[in-house]
Amino acid sequence: MKIFTDTCCQYSPEAASKVDIVAVPMQILYDGLSFKEYVELSPETLLSKIVVDHVVPSSSQPSPYDIKNAYGALNEGEQGIAITIADGLSGTFNSFSTMRLGYDHPENITVYNSKTIAGPQRYMVRYARKLADLGLTMDAIIEKLDEIRETTWSYLIPQDFQFLKRGGRCNAVTAKLGGLLNLQVAVTITSDGRHLDKFAITRTVKAMTKKILDDIQSKVDINKPQHFYVVHADNELMALQMVSAINTRFPNHIVEVLPLCPTCIVQGGPGCVAIQVIEDKLETLK
Repeated sequence: MKIFTDTCCQYSPEAASKVDIVAVPMQILYDGLSFKEYVELSPETLLSKIVVDHVVPSSSQPSPYDIKNAYGALNEGEQGIAITIADGLSGTFNSFSTMRLGYDHPENITVYNSKTIAGPQRYMVRYARKLADLGLTMDAIIEKLDEIRETTWSYLIPQDFQFLKRGGRCNAVTAKLGGLLNLQVAVTITSDGRHLDKFAITRTVKAMTKKILDDIQSKVDINKPQHFYVVHADNELMALQMVSAINTRFPNHIVEVLPLCPTCIVQGGPGCVAIQVIEDKLETLK
């Protein structure tokens, strides 16, 4: 069974291939040109373009050609699951679904809406790969993905809300609040994965981190293994502060730090940091 995804899961195509996953690159647009993230444009190069050259980029779903080529990796009679970034945050789910219809046996491909992005999406892709390796059927894998999809929560702290505003990811009022001096504003992904809503406003990063961890504790069963992600756009100091807070508050749980992919940088802006969590079902499979 093949596992497909897009690079918003923080896997480059090359890194994904090493763990038997096919990651199709998202696209970054600026100066009238299109670049495949990770393949033609690294996160570091994009950040330099934004900060130094004052480029205003936008992002787009993978090209139909790249999705078609990815599906072409299926052997005759082989099944595949494509786990995409949340439908509503991107048109990627629709693109994978449309291109599936051009495949000789579209019934062999299931396109799955992760309803999330970045760390938890990455986790779901890894989980699906493990379940497939254990020999579970397509229906059984989808059922288990549905279960963990209900256990994930994400909180994003942008440092420049104009990026979210330009991308249509937040309204003008939230963007204005985000620009106020000495205030931290966090947004969270709605349960349907289609929007970002304002979560909280605080004076300091420390206070915001506490609010986020309080909210997580009220929503997850902390007695079960949890996998935390701290993802960031070149803001390692703030990320490490959050890792320390998570480890202090929730010891004995996994905390993984990841640099954001170019698409997430376009949406969250330079310096943004997110705390994400998902129930760790992989631990029970070991």
